[in-house]
This record gives sequence, C-alpha cells and structure tokens, in this order.
Amino acid sequence: MESVEWWPFLISRGRRTPFRTVVVPGLPGADGLEPVLLDAAGGKPTPEGQLRFRVIERSDADDLALVFRVIRPDPAEAGERQGPLHDAHSRPIYLIEGVLRTLPAVTSDGGPRPWVPQGALRTAHEHNVPAFQRFWQTDRYDLAPVRSKALSFPANASAERAQWSVSPPFRARARRPAKPDPPPPPPPPAAGSRRGRLLLWWGALLVLAVVLAFVLSG
Repeated sequence: MESVEWWPFLISRGRRTPFRTVVVPGLPGADGLEPVLLDAAGGKPTPEGQLRFRVIERSDADDLALVFRVIRPDPAEAGERQGPLHDAHSRPIYLIEGVLRTLPAVTSDGGPRPWVPQGALRTAHEHNVPAFQRFWQTDRYDLAPVRSKALSFPANASAERAQWSVSPPFRARARRPAKPDPPPPPPPPAAGSRRGRLLLWWGALLVLAVVLAFVLSG
C-alpha cells in the first residue's frame, strides 16, 4: 500500500533562549531548513480544533507543505511541577509544532490542499515532548536541534478534522553556493636559489669591474 511521510518539527523558546528550531525534519535535502521554518511557521495561538496550513516554495528543492498549531505546553511535559510556563521576562511560552511533507496533494486547479492524516499532529507532539523538555531544562542557545524521523501514514488515511487557516505561500531564498577558497600564495623561493642568484650577481659585477679596469689601463 502506498504511504506518505510526514516529518515532525517544533519551534519554541526557553527562559532566556530566543525562538529557535528545537526539532528539525531529518528529511533528505533539509540542510538550511531551520531559519526557513522560523520565518514560515508561527502566528497567534490557534484555537482548539484549528490548524494552520502553509506552503514553502523553494527554487532549489521540492516545495514543502506545513501543517502546524501554536499551543501552550503542558508544564509536566517540560519537567515542571507548576505552570503555565513563562520566560525570564514573564512572557508566555508557546509551542509552534506540526508536520511537513514534500510534494503535497493538489486540488483540481493545481493548488495545494490543506490535509493531514488523522493523528499525525498527536504523534508528532509525542515525538517532540522529550526534545522540548531537554531544551527547556538546559536553556542553551547552542543546543543542537533534534532531527526527527518520518511518520509514515497510508496515502488513503482518514483526514484530520479541523478548521483550516491557510497562509499565503512562503518563498524561501535559494542558498548561495559557497565561495571557492582562494588559490594558495606561491611558495617563497628556497634559500639555495636566493644564494645562487646573489652569487650570479656578484660574479657579473666582478666581471664588469675587471673589464672596466682593463679598458681604463689601456
């Protein structure tokens, strides 16, 4: 049976750490996806039963379909006994979490269709909880994001019943190719070759001096 792969992702912030990608999809060709997700996903908190849908258009890779929500985390899932969670400036903590896939299903007019298998967001949340707890407890900006594994669902799986909020497509900038390293400078001349040139110049001057002496004496 044909299946479709959806990849979990998670964006949040810590007590002092600003918003960052905590869980990044581990799909092939996802290098450089972290800042794109930060720009493409987010917004106001989503009401219960509502999901957001957005397409990321990429010129150097397949387009991506995002399905996500913006929710308050359960304090227990962050390893805390009390809540709700706030950062060091008393701002409420939110999770921007969801799933994405390549080559989304399209409608008859060729546009992307907001759709996700039933249970995909719940499974992604369960996958993301350990990563968020580690991130919240360490509160380190240099903590490497967790690379998620694909969640596989049958292509004919039942769709999640939700109210959809569709955002305009987000066009990701193509990654600039790395500049080639400049050619190395030519190696300095060996000491022996410099000594040889000096001897040659002294020899030429000596010959010139002998010729001049001979001419002047004659």
